[in-house]
Amino acid sequence: MDFSPAFPLAEQDRLVIEKSLGKGMVGEAIAAPKIENPATYVELTTVNRTYRFLAGPNRGKDEIFRFFPMKQGRSSATWHYDLGGGEVGFVDVKADGNVVIAGIQDSKEGVVTQYSPPEPVLLKGLGAGDEKKLRMLVRVCDLKHPDDLTHEGWLDVVYRYLGAYRLKVPAGTYDTVLIKSTFNGEIGPATVDDTQYRFFARGTGMVATVEQRDVSAFLVYRPHTEVAKVLVTKPN
Repeated sequence: MDFSPAFPLAEQDRLVIEKSLGKGMVGEAIAAPKIENPATYVELTTVNRTYRFLAGPNRGKDEIFRFFPMKQGRSSATWHYDLGGGEVGFVDVKADGNVVIAGIQDSKEGVVTQYSPPEPVLLKGLGAGDEKKLRMLVRVCDLKHPDDLTHEGWLDVVYRYLGAYRLKVPAGTYDTVLIKSTFNGEIGPATVDDTQYRFFARGTGMVATVEQRDVSAFLVYRPHTEVAKVLVTKPN
């Protein structure tokens, strides 16, 4: 496995993360591995994971998270996961090894959102400091009538592998890789400005995440959402 030398987390990113997770959770920088097999970091298995919300409307509450297989194939596997509130996300492991989110289904609103190309979760071959940029086309369609287009738009994505850091969470101490994704664009009447930080540990999956989202569309959407959660029990 190839490694890059350790380098400290940028002060701006550290301040954003510590605002949600608190000081002391993100520890020392460590040698950062090249992402050779993304699926081993995401851990698409049916084990239960328990996360605790440290920020956002569910702060202090725990959630049980689990992936569910939808289809098995020779070159890819398709999974879904429950986001709560009637939302379901769809995850693909592509033939090239990349792990991506293909779309989101919202049964409460009665719509399904599709991304083209899909949203990157973890990309194969990246080294610490590497960056990818892409524009995702977004289609929001009626859930019962998928050919009926409700909204469409685009999101410009900047995807960065910031490095590797030792992370101390209630479930234990993990050596993690840190991915930062920013999304800016327009979907129907909404203007979207979203920043996500995801910490992944090889053989465990996502250990912590921080997200800050601003969506402005008159009074239709909540103007600001901040969500942060950490792993509190080891997967079982």
